[in-house]
Amino acid sequence: MSKLPSPILTPQLTPSVTGYINTKLWDERPARYAANVLKHVCLFLLILTACEEVTSFAIGQSLKNFFQKLGWSNKGSTSMKLTYDSFSQFMCIVAGYIADERLGKFKTLLSAATLDSFGLLFLVIAALPVVLDNHLGVSKAIFNIGLFLGVAVSQICLRSLVISYGGDQFSPAAPPSEKALFFSIQYWVANIGAFIGYAVFPSVSIHGFGAIPADYGYVSVYLVGFVMLVIFVGLLWATRKRYINVPPTKQSVALVIKIVLNHAKKNFNAQMVVLGTVLYIAAFLLNILASILSDHGEVGHNISYACGVMIVIATILWVYFGKSSEFMESAKDTVGGRFDPELVDGVKQVIRILPFNAFNVFWWVCQNQRGNNQSIVQQTDTRLGSGPFSSQMPGPTVQMFNPIGVLIFVPLMEKVVYPLYEKHAGKPASRYGKVLAGYCTAVVAMIWTGCYEIIRRSTSPLTYVDSTGVTQFMINDDGNQVMNDIPWWTAIPQYLLVALAGVMIAIPSYDINYSEVPQSMRSTSIALGFFVNSMGSTLLSIIVLLFGKYIPANLNNGHIEYMFFTLAAIMVVNIFFYVIVMNKMQLGMIPRVKKNGGKENDEETQRGAVENVDHEAVASDLRWVFRRHSGNREPSIVLSCVIAAVDGDVDLVRLLYEMLEVDALPALNSAAWNHQWEVVLWLVDNCELTDLTEAPYDHGIYVSPVEAGDLDMVKALFDRGLVEDPVIFLDSAASRGHVHIIKWLHEEKGVTDAGFGYVEAAKNGRLDVLKYLYEKKLVNSDLEEYLLDAAARGGSLRTVQWLHVNTQVRCSDCAMDEATSRGHFEMVQWASFQPYGRV
Repeated sequence: MSKLPSPILTPQLTPSVTGYINTKLWDERPARYAANVLKHVCLFLLILTACEEVTSFAIGQSLKNFFQKLGWSNKGSTSMKLTYDSFSQFMCIVAGYIADERLGKFKTLLSAATLDSFGLLFLVIAALPVVLDNHLGVSKAIFNIGLFLGVAVSQICLRSLVISYGGDQFSPAAPPSEKALFFSIQYWVANIGAFIGYAVFPSVSIHGFGAIPADYGYVSVYLVGFVMLVIFVGLLWATRKRYINVPPTKQSVALVIKIVLNHAKKNFNAQMVVLGTVLYIAAFLLNILASILSDHGEVGHNISYACGVMIVIATILWVYFGKSSEFMESAKDTVGGRFDPELVDGVKQVIRILPFNAFNVFWWVCQNQRGNNQSIVQQTDTRLGSGPFSSQMPGPTVQMFNPIGVLIFVPLMEKVVYPLYEKHAGKPASRYGKVLAGYCTAVVAMIWTGCYEIIRRSTSPLTYVDSTGVTQFMINDDGNQVMNDIPWWTAIPQYLLVALAGVMIAIPSYDINYSEVPQSMRSTSIALGFFVNSMGSTLLSIIVLLFGKYIPANLNNGHIEYMFFTLAAIMVVNIFFYVIVMNKMQLGMIPRVKKNGGKENDEETQRGAVENVDHEAVASDLRWVFRRHSGNREPSIVLSCVIAAVDGDVDLVRLLYEMLEVDALPALNSAAWNHQWEVVLWLVDNCELTDLTEAPYDHGIYVSPVEAGDLDMVKALFDRGLVEDPVIFLDSAASRGHVHIIKWLHEEKGVTDAGFGYVEAAKNGRLDVLKYLYEKKLVNSDLEEYLLDAAARGGSLRTVQWLHVNTQVRCSDCAMDEATSRGHFEMVQWASFQPYGRV
């Protein structure tokens, strides 16, 4: 069937972050799918999400209890489940690599689902009564092989890939709100699967259902998970023609690792980021050993201490050294590094979100302690009747109130709470603010859970008198422990509090990890979010082991609340540093502005600005637009939009500056980038600017007039004494090909250093610039060898040929490989007959 052009076309000038992708992928999508991507495409991915979540919770909801059936203690079974959680989340990094660099997301999803199904078959065999009851060692071996080499390798990878695959379905031209809506709905649907898993499977796995005897409870649950995977594979294959499949690229996790590792050889900050990552991975691996040895004396505890120290140090390193990624600048080949500037910029964006993800480690510690909550619930009165042998509410089933809370809180927050906040605050809730509120809610949840345990333990154990007249304790069916006289439903608030925190944290985290990095690295970034989830599970496993002596099988003899109070204290410290670092980075934040001015529509506001009808009224309207539609952008970006709207009107800029009370430096930068030179000069001459001599270098005002080729503005900056480093002018002029500015700088101002501009000139094919620089001997001979390689990468055959004749440098094999990969075949054909390397 022939494809009809999509009615939603991608602009030709797409952002550089998507430059490696042919945007026709989205434009050539059949019109019936392009009209409403969420309805006609992503709906099926949401169904896949539900299937995956049902399978995930079929396995996870009673995993702790099944480990106990296999012989682990209460403490050891909790640690093994957390190890499974952390390992499965860690494998998302591997899945991201395979999807982005090898198979693509579609094939990786199919492969992972197939592997997952084989793992589930192993679990079914291990749970068969004939194997479990008669060959416990064999059952344990089969179960762990299927769980850790099948299910754990692929299960959470499906969740991660569906998230990034769904984001890929939206064109780069689509409004960001569409992807944000998909992430919210995806999180909501995922919890439908979780609700089904918690509401149905715990009871079936323990008590059976209908004709299914209790002995076959786990078998039947694992079979349901297997069926869900069959549906997953079938639906994915049947709807394959609807999806946009971004082709694999070499610009993903492996490239990130390669660039950072290479740069770490000569940069201390990069070394610290690498060290933090190594410590995280080492802690993860050692924690597996600690979990295996958890029931063998103090060895596991000692390893846990080491793992805890590693994770804390790694988190500090990611936060401290990741809060500014500028140290990666020197990795660019334009300044003597080895890598293309666009690739390095992408890596910088990934590094920039490291601190945010590091802070989330401690949230995932709180989120993943459901196994400990289950132990508490199992020692409440879980009876559904009044008799001593009444049916009981399975402990894992109570966990269904976590997804129930999510199903309630997602629409409540999106439709009620966030709009109310925007109405009263004058700006939308920022992603930073949502996460901060979630962190605070997590603190309340941990404190309440600890207090609840104290209340529960203070109640008396439930007893009954048997037929012989002997008083017996009432025992819970799940954990085989004494139940206390407090209803099971009193434990619901702790699940709802964690659910509320998750809604405010997880959804903005998906958005940040997907939207704040280039298209080619989004699977890597989403996988990074699951990686820190893995670190949270690992750290919680360590904390459980460290508090092991307070968590006996019978919680009435322990003090598990100590652990919850410790988690609350850790989160308070986490919040303190989160506020400081995120405010410094301005990541995910919206600027605060005053409330005032009537609400006119955007068209009228912009038209008023352009026509310059009433400066006071237009300034007031623009201030409202600034407040109402700033989105999640940083202040300098929003200011750039405002300055652009006023069309260089100096009087209007003056009024805006006075009414908004903004920092003049971002305004100066915005005006420069919009080539509004009169505004620039007014700001320079009339505003109190701190460190004005540093402003041009830091905020790009040097390069703006040079890029525009405006020699008069360059002279004006010189006349005001703002130019301390004229080399940057010549550097930028060379890369942009403005020979008249280069001549003036060299001949009138005596500038003799072109910086690295001649490398960019070669890459951009500015042959006239190179000829002048060589004529005036302004080329640095030490870096001359980069010139021909840069020209080869840029595809300028005339420049390569001139350099080949007039200099002593030759193309390298690496440059020819890059020229081939970029499609410069005429260049490669010519170079194949020329000598390589320096003469």
